[in-house]
Amino acid sequence: MMTLTRLITVFALTLGMAPLSGAAAEIGSRLSSKTKLTGYYPHSSKMQGGYKNRYGGRLFTLEAFLAGKAPYVTVALDYVGSMGKFHKKYLCIPELDRAYASEMTSKVYARFGGRIPFKVMDTGGAFKNKRWKKMDICSGSRDDAWDKRLQQKVEIYDCDAIFKSKIKTKNSRE
Repeated sequence: MMTLTRLITVFALTLGMAPLSGAAAEIGSRLSSKTKLTGYYPHSSKMQGGYKNRYGGRLFTLEAFLAGKAPYVTVALDYVGSMGKFHKKYLCIPELDRAYASEMTSKVYARFGGRIPFKVMDTGGAFKNKRWKKMDICSGSRDDAWDKRLQQKVEIYDCDAIFKSKIKTKNSRE
């Protein structure tokens, strides 16, 4: 059951309004205003790229994060030239915060204030020299990867400072 505060915050996020306090009120600088999102999922096919990120660590899906079973959501992005500095960094995507707010467990929602931490830990040939034009969100299944909420152009924000102190992982591959 949702608390009144969470219900009001979910309603505000749905309308595109930022919550008044907590992690959700904080946001870093805008990195992109027109990044095309798509989804991918852990699978052994060449198109999906396997079960590990580019550093040999686990892929963390959006659905696992929303359920409180993952520390963040893995994303794939360009790695060439200056884009390499964004690898292993946390990003925010306000459109997805709003779209998935009602699916977060109350514990996850409270810890992250309604924000979803996306961490750049993967890449692939489809991203080479694309810069901020394309980003893949790691999803739990083929159907999840094709969810219409992931098939849109969005704004991307630097949220590394917000999430680094909140998220502890076992090693640098995660």
